[in-house]
Amino acid sequence: MNTIGSVYYGWAWLIVAGAGSYYFAKRSINKDRDARYAEQQKKKMEQNRLRTENELLAAARRKRDQEAEARGERPPKREADEDGEIVKGAKELNAVDKPRWEATQPYRSPKGDRFSGFK
Repeated sequence: MNTIGSVYYGWAWLIVAGAGSYYFAKRSINKDRDARYAEQQKKKMEQNRLRTENELLAAARRKRDQEAEARGERPPKREADEDGEIVKGAKELNAVDKPRWEATQPYRSPKGDRFSGFK
């Protein structure tokens, strides 16, 4: 039979078990959160490093172009010609080139009675 002492004993163990599970779950959550934060910081550092590298490369290109213009030479081509056309070697897309998942002809539904084939 349940006595008042056994009810208190059961509730006490339930509270202890709940507190223990809360403690270990919170510790696991904090560890995951810290790992995610460290990963984000690492990604930010990498992005900053790449951005500074790109800025340095762009500055070096500008300097090289300015020096070439000062000598009376034309700066080297990078992405486009003077006309804005794509530089040779790049693939030009035709209207005929389509991805393989696109149909070559548009779908046209058959006309007429759709139940005529069933007799």
